[in-house]
Amino acid sequence: MSLNFEVIFKNMPEVKSIRRHLEKEVEVLEKNFDGIESCRVYFDLPYHHRYPGNIYYFKIEVNVPGYELKVERCPSAEGSSADIFALIHEAFDETLKKLESSKIARKKMNEAERSRPPEPRSRPEAGASF
Repeated sequence: MSLNFEVIFKNMPEVKSIRRHLEKEVEVLEKNFDGIESCRVYFDLPYHHRYPGNIYYFKIEVNVPGYELKVERCPSAEGSSADIFALIHEAFDETLKKLESSKIARKKMNEAERSRPPEPRSRPEAGASF
């Protein structure tokens, strides 16, 4: 893994199996998208929530040149998978899709800029100083 990768566990001890799973997901991101400078994952187990059991909150921050992407997950007890690994996988899939769409958007923007004629340069007025 050549990019800067960081996992931050808050309100809970570090879980080795979660860290290994996150590392595998980051490797998939890195294989599928060039130019990722860093990836930071925040993992939190809030103390106060109204649902029984563990409700995890996590956020993925990915930095590429000129762009920062954030994907957050805070699953409720209703209608979401209890499998934390499945939730992590879904969040990284969403991250990859957003990276790909931003890559396409930037490519189209660059093509549009290249096809536009250059703006004429204005000459400085006489007597103007720099």
